[in-house]
Amino acid sequence: MFSPSRLKLVALLSACLLTGCVAEDETTSLYVASDGTIEVVTLLDRVSSQAKEATERAEDEKKWKSSIEGGTSIIHDRLKRSGASNLRTQWLRESVPYAWAMSATLKDPKALGRYLNLDEEDGSVRLEKGGKKRRLVFSAREKKAENGKAAADAPPSPAALMPYPVIRVVPAPGKVVGARGFKIGPDGHWAAADLKEIDRISTAAKVKGERYELWVEWLLP
Repeated sequence: MFSPSRLKLVALLSACLLTGCVAEDETTSLYVASDGTIEVVTLLDRVSSQAKEATERAEDEKKWKSSIEGGTSIIHDRLKRSGASNLRTQWLRESVPYAWAMSATLKDPKALGRYLNLDEEDGSVRLEKGGKKRRLVFSAREKKAENGKAAADAPPSPAALMPYPVIRVVPAPGKVVGARGFKIGPDGHWAAADLKEIDRISTAAKVKGERYELWVEWLLP
């Protein structure tokens, strides 16, 4: 079983491996059009090094900024893997702690799957259509835990959206009417990933080695 705090730890460790020990708040919104086109909007905020020594902090932060400006960051890797287009970026704050935003277009849910590090073996993303109803589905398969029990130290599934401490699905246009693994916003215009619920669902699936699905459903105007 993996907790929300563990998910954030994994994301933090990933950042440390590539750019030194840099911590950041990442918020990603997925604006889903009725035809399946998806605009990804990401904000990286309060970015700074957690190293103890001032020289190490300065080096970590220099590497992080260089990876953003040079197009070699983790986010840029995901964009390239997904075949994203219409990339736009903007520095909101160019001194420590940094703040940076980007938006890009993904042509369909399969491209979103590649962006989220989901491949055909581990999972997929699809958009179900029926009249005015749309449902964005994140599907994943968990390997069966030994002795029918989900190991506490088992690695988290990539389908648990682990690189994304905050991720929202925003129908564009539409109003959210149902969700699994997501919390619907008070106005019904978006739904945010519920890491505790995803934890519960994926852990239950791991006991039997079953496929599970997370989804957001909405109605078009």
